[in-house]
This record gives sequence, C-alpha cells and structure tokens, in this order.
Amino acid sequence: MTDWITKNKGAGPWAFEEQPNKPYYNEGVRITDSPRIGGSPVWDMTNKDFGGTKITPVHNPWCGYWTKGAVSQIMPPPPPPPLKGYLLGGRLIVVSSIVVIEDLIFSTEIANSIAATLDIAIHAGAGVNSNTKGYVMGGKNFDAPTAVIEDLIFSNETSQTITATLDTAKESTAGVNSSTKGYIMGGYTTVNVAVIEDLIFSNETSQAIAATLDTAKNVGAGVNSSTKGYIMGGYTTDNVAVIEDLIFSNETSQAIAATLDTAKQMSAGVNSSTKGYITGGYTTVVVAVIEDLIFSNETSQTIAAALGNPFYRQTGVNSDTKGYTMGGIGEVTYVAVIGALIFSNETTYILSDSLDLSTASGAGVQSGIG
Repeated sequence: MTDWITKNKGAGPWAFEEQPNKPYYNEGVRITDSPRIGGSPVWDMTNKDFGGTKITPVHNPWCGYWTKGAVSQIMPPPPPPPLKGYLLGGRLIVVSSIVVIEDLIFSTEIANSIAATLDIAIHAGAGVNSNTKGYVMGGKNFDAPTAVIEDLIFSNETSQTITATLDTAKESTAGVNSSTKGYIMGGYTTVNVAVIEDLIFSNETSQAIAATLDTAKNVGAGVNSSTKGYIMGGYTTDNVAVIEDLIFSNETSQAIAATLDTAKQMSAGVNSSTKGYITGGYTTVVVAVIEDLIFSNETSQTIAAALGNPFYRQTGVNSDTKGYTMGGIGEVTYVAVIGALIFSNETTYILSDSLDLSTASGAGVQSGIG
C-alpha cells in the first residue's frame, strides 16, 4: 500500500496532493458524496495494484483525501477582513502626543485598540487612504511639527514610517484623497500655510503641487467626492466659513461660491458618495451643528440633525452608509464617545461602544472606502 501511494502520489491528471493535517486516506467512498469536501469530481481512491482494495478499510473521522491540487484549492477562501475606520495617534488630556491606533468595525460598531502602533507619537496629523493603506501625513510630535508620513496596511494591520516625507513639516492640515493620490491642504508650520502636498499611492512619493489654497489656513475639515476634495472652514486670523476645492483631474484649487452657515474651526469631515459633512467644531463655543455640502451642485446648509453632544478636535471616518466622529473635546474635557450620522436619512446617534482612550486630534482613515 505504501508503495502504491509513493508511486501514484502526484501522478496523472489530478496531480494528487495530501492534506498535511490528515494522516489517513479516504476509505473508498466517492468524494462527490462527502459533505466534508462539499463535492469533487474525484471518484473512489482505491489501491489500483491490488484489485481495487480501499486504501483504508475503516473510515476515520480524521481521514484525509487525495484531491486535485493543494488543500487551499478545495477549501473555501477565508472571509475578507471587516471594513473598519481607524483613529491614528492623537493627544490625551495628560499626554500631548500618542502612538496608539484604535479601530471601529463598521458592521458591529465595536471599537478597540489594535496591536500596531505608530513609530512616533503624533497628533494633529491628516489622514488619507488608498484601498489598501491608510496614511497619517505630518502632524505634531509633542511640540514640534513633523514631516513624517506613516502608513497602516489594512490587510495585516501593521504600521511603519514610509521613506517619503512632506516638503515642509506641518500640522493641522486637511486630508482628502482621490483614487490614486492623497492630498493635505493648508496647515500650520510656524504660520498658516496655503500649500497643498500630495502622496502618490502607487510609488509612495510626495511633493508640493503647483496649486495652492486661496487663503492660508489651518484646522479646516477635509471631505471628498470622486472628482474633488474640499477644505471646509478653518482658521486664518479668525474662524472662516469659506469652502475651497481641489479638482483631482487637473490639480487646480479655488474657493467655491457656497460658504458655511457659520464660520468654524477644528471640525471633523465625513462624506457619503453624494455629500460631504462638517460636524461639530468651535466658533466662540463648542458646537454640535452639522453642515452639508452637496457635491452635485456645490450648495451647503445646516442639516436638521446635530451631534449627540458638542465636540471639537474629533476625528472623522466613514463607511458607505454612515459617518462617524471619534473622540474629541467636549464642553468640559476630552471624550471617548463615538457618534454616527446615517447618510440615508441624516439622523444621528451615539454608539454604545467607545474608544479605549479619550483622544482628540487623531487622524482618521478607513479601509475599503475612499
């Protein structure tokens, strides 16, 4: 029998492979009838040298099968990882910059810190993402603006600093992304800046583009459609209500006609496929107001729904169906609260789960969603 196995293993059109975790072989029952395999064109595995004797006389629960190709070809593929939002870095009330990464599983709305951490502690960085990676671009490492760009690989949730850096170290920028590039708009070095820098996803190179914002500003909120990115609000020498765009196809930028109903800064941006939303922020007080931007006609107005509580310096992430604000600073102190905005009916609620840490000024990215 051993001779037959040795002689026939891998022979013939089936290129038989043994399941390594199964020490026995099929006793002769047609594998097409086997619920363990779920159907296969392979028939009885018998000892051809001995008149069709079954390889094993007794069927054992742990028996294996000789089947076409490797085990991976007959076993169903593993399910894809769940889509998630991530909060990268941030600051706590007692620590000005942290390396922690927290996730939010969209399907279950459960949040946890993941094993990976940032290489350096960062807050006030900008989040952008491709379909396979998220990036935090720039930010503040404790008291100093940084030019570092760190990634988060969605498939295995590992993070590392990439080779490329920003042209200029800066913090409090607004992040947006097309399908091929991420962009950070404005920000603060030692002064407010109007510069726009990109990150090409395919080769992970970064440079300042020719276009600039009409007005230098920081702490604006970034949202994007499939064709444009927008920076909404922010701070120059005062809070602003201006909305500026970035056309992805030709990388030109200008202020659009629409403005926010109220000038504000330090808000969080989220977007559906048809609208962007600026949530919360700071005017002369902390606010819970949500304003929209309709991508098709570029009009903006306050919607009926508001955040469950007033927040600023919160982090925005979005699934296909909802936008989420994670953490931030409320009217009294730092919070771990996660709020949701349902895009279809524009209603809001507070999740039952919360962040592990009460974090403000983190960078938001999401897997599988632009």
